Amino acid sequence: MLRVVAAMFGVAVMAACARAADTDPFVGSWQVDHDGYREIWTIAKDKDDYTVNGVFNQNGAEVGSFKGADVKVADGKLTCSQNWIKKPEPTWSDSTKLTATVKGDKLSFTWDNGNGQSGTRDMARAKAVANDGSDLIGVWKSDHDGYTEVLEIRMVKGAWAAGGSFLKKGKLVGAWSGADVAFADGKLSCTQKYTAKPEATWSDGNKLTAQIDNDKLIFTWDNGSGQSGTHEMTKVSK
Repeated sequence: MLRVVAAMFGVAVMAACARAADTDPFVGSWQVDHDGYREIWTIAKDKDDYTVNGVFNQNGAEVGSFKGADVKVADGKLTCSQNWIKKPEPTWSDSTKLTATVKGDKLSFTWDNGNGQSGTRDMARAKAVANDGSDLIGVWKSDHDGYTEVLEIRMVKGAWAAGGSFLKKGKLVGAWSGADVAFADGKLSCTQKYTAKPEATWSDGNKLTAQIDNDKLIFTWDNGSGQSGTHEMTKVSK
């Protein structure tokens, strides 16, 4: 069982990761939270050709996606049409026109569906995620269902290790360790083995996954019997 100490909750939040400067101001990943979704754009360039791919996440799960059609960059503006692969909401219009400009680490875009509806949003440049999973390492926490849940991820003698605890009103009421901990495709996965359950009815042997989303950790559990959930966790210590 990994060391998890309640006093660690007050420790400073992790330092921001440095980002290498892009040669093209549009190229990179951008995100904004709105209407209950996290919208993420990935803009890439191959020679003189640009591509725009977008996804909509809700509670850590992808619920929508689109590709940009007829992508052009001219006079400091990127323009394209939004072609849905999957709509987050069925009433959202097809072929909405998108126009974007970049200033520093902010991308501002306008959308216009041609039916009298339009709007403007500001997106922040997303922080790069380490390919080796090193930014997962540390102590993370979230408050939910009347508990403070703590997750600790470490490398121990070259192997991944994970464990967690549950506190209620500052008192330790549950703990678990991770079995078969592995990292692949940007996600840490393991099987949850309780040493003490916070509630007797909670399932043992849940499949857990964790991945970085900007400066948060998206933590998902699945008991294999149709019950699952996702929590957004904040880093409290390295």
